[in-house]
Amino acid sequence: MYAVTEEKSKKPLKPNKKEVGFPAIISSIVNATPGNRLEDAINNIVSLEGRQSIAFGLKALTEFEFYLFEKAAGLEVFAVDELQERLEWNSGNKIFVGIYDYGRPYIGYATDNQIPDKAFLHIAGVCLVPEKLKEVIEQYEHHTDKALDDDMYGFLNACSPDELEEVVNVAFHAVDHVDPAIIFVHDDTFTNFGNYNNILNRNDPAKSGYVFGDWNKRDLSSWHYNQTVYAFGYNCLIRSGYRGEEFSGNQLTLKTLNQFLDKKIEELVFINNDIELTVEKPNTLIEKADLVGRLKKQVRKDYFAYRFVNGLNFNKKLMYSERKRNILSIADVPLEIAEYLKDNCETDIAQFDTIDALFNHAAENLVAAGNEVDASLQVTPVEQLLEAVVRSATYHTQSEIGMTRGPRNLREWVRLLTQGNYEELSNQQGTDYYCAVWATPETEEILAGQGKLSKILYAISGRMCFNSWHYTPGHFPKDKIPEGRHYYYPPTMSDTAVWSDQHHAGHTLARVRYSIRSPAGLILDDKKYYGLVDMRVMRTDSKPYSHQDLRIARQFTAYLRAIYQGVYASAQRHGRDVPVQAFSKRWYENTYRTE
Repeated sequence: MYAVTEEKSKKPLKPNKKEVGFPAIISSIVNATPGNRLEDAINNIVSLEGRQSIAFGLKALTEFEFYLFEKAAGLEVFAVDELQERLEWNSGNKIFVGIYDYGRPYIGYATDNQIPDKAFLHIAGVCLVPEKLKEVIEQYEHHTDKALDDDMYGFLNACSPDELEEVVNVAFHAVDHVDPAIIFVHDDTFTNFGNYNNILNRNDPAKSGYVFGDWNKRDLSSWHYNQTVYAFGYNCLIRSGYRGEEFSGNQLTLKTLNQFLDKKIEELVFINNDIELTVEKPNTLIEKADLVGRLKKQVRKDYFAYRFVNGLNFNKKLMYSERKRNILSIADVPLEIAEYLKDNCETDIAQFDTIDALFNHAAENLVAAGNEVDASLQVTPVEQLLEAVVRSATYHTQSEIGMTRGPRNLREWVRLLTQGNYEELSNQQGTDYYCAVWATPETEEILAGQGKLSKILYAISGRMCFNSWHYTPGHFPKDKIPEGRHYYYPPTMSDTAVWSDQHHAGHTLARVRYSIRSPAGLILDDKKYYGLVDMRVMRTDSKPYSHQDLRIARQFTAYLRAIYQGVYASAQRHGRDVPVQAFSKRWYENTYRTE
């Protein structure tokens, strides 16, 4: 019912040497499919040619597709045009296999010669179905789990019209203010991703032709079954402390939701091994979701949560790491940082017991000394300190690019927010934020040789400035967000990502395959602002980041947080703004000239 549509369907791909990123993967899969057994072809499709596990990829299939996958595993896959030239084309039923532009696999059973023609679908091959197998396939019956259906409708039927509307609104806000996700509910696809978006129009949320725009929120009887599962599933996930992205690229059904919640209860009880599960065993999906939410809160004392992001399909898996393994001792500060602080900030590490005190003191000294722009380097001492920390982080995480972002004038940003000037703050431009990006000398040399150095560094910077601008209303009281101003929730936890160069244009240009994002919350005038600043490091093609790499990144993020806190506190004490002035487009062009 909610197929991703466009005016004209795209036809099977031909090799294109200019294709990069995800389209290149789709082309390769389509051209590699004929000549294989169906099992091998589907394994190649769902794993995106080995880029993710087959077990994960198979979770995208509907129950009927999985049935076909199992029963027809040994059939040979032919190229469609090849089979059309043979007499067998006109005899027997067929199984078509393919993949959508956004990565969803397709296995379709056809009783005629009609080639499936769906938007964004590329048919990669076709199998002839023998008569005996035809009988087996046509015995298939789809059965929903009546107990789970009764559970869902029992909850929804007890809702008033106002409560039903809130169920839909919870799902809407869950997808409207976070990164894109691609969710499959049986045969339907629900996504807010780029050209495939079929669920909401951000400029006009009530616009017809989109799932949420057409939704009669107060009349349960008008809800399509898959639509109902989507809304109910998101409500359960939000109540459990998750955001739905855990199902991106997978099937979100009542069965998979139930399995997910059961697994999370088991995992969290295991992590909380020093507590006893004192509540009665939950029976309904809502009860399970609420229990997961409570268990997650208990974990926070001893563990920090972070996400593992699959850039192929935006799937995000929540992971945990023990806080006692964090690298936050003053003794862990690298020697090059200690020497930089002593030589440039009149700050001797031996005189301090905590990293907050150490970097606060360094920031105070730089601000008190005037923080004037160095004419030869075109940066201020504070900006040079940020560079020293980020370059050290890049080195210790074996990265090639590192960066940090935030508001250019932190003191003014806080002043506007605390004074209630939400409209003015919301109307600031991307240029009112900055992102300082540095590459290793080796990476600079490679990019300069390609004539791309300033272009790529500024492209990354520009995107991160947009992110800062996009997060800003997320710091406002909800009733103060200006109407029509779109925003994302500011990030609260770190993440590591793989295959980041598939859908993100800037990352594709820079060949950034692996990344760590480590946001920092600043406490300014006794209020904490999550994700107001962050640090990121990136690799091109070496290897994914490890748990230890993330801990190191968080170590350096703590240094940056202390610097930002120190600069703000010093600016307040001295009664003057201390803006970041570098890292504009012109700065990147002038700093990284490649004549």
